[in-house]
Amino acid sequence: MKIYFAHSTAFDYQEEYYNPIHSASWSKDFELVFPHEHNAGLYDSQGEMRSFDLVVAEVSYPSTGLGIELGWANSIGIPILCIYKKRH
Repeated sequence: MKIYFAHSTAFDYQEEYYNPIHSASWSKDFELVFPHEHNAGLYDSQGEMRSFDLVVAEVSYPSTGLGIELGWANSIGIPILCIYKKRH
């Protein structure tokens, strides 16, 4: 299963999102795609979208780009799992 981890760039996604997933015991069982793991540049998520089996979206921070990505995934029938950080 190929899983795409979508998110806003308005937070420390490497520390708060990528690192916990990488350290999870199940992470080696899937092909994980992190759009900004190796650089903060543009990732062609639209071009790659059809290759993903699932999109996991961190939705704690508003993001137009994230909304667009979720629209692409939804339009081609890719399941989307939205997660968020509870704020106090």
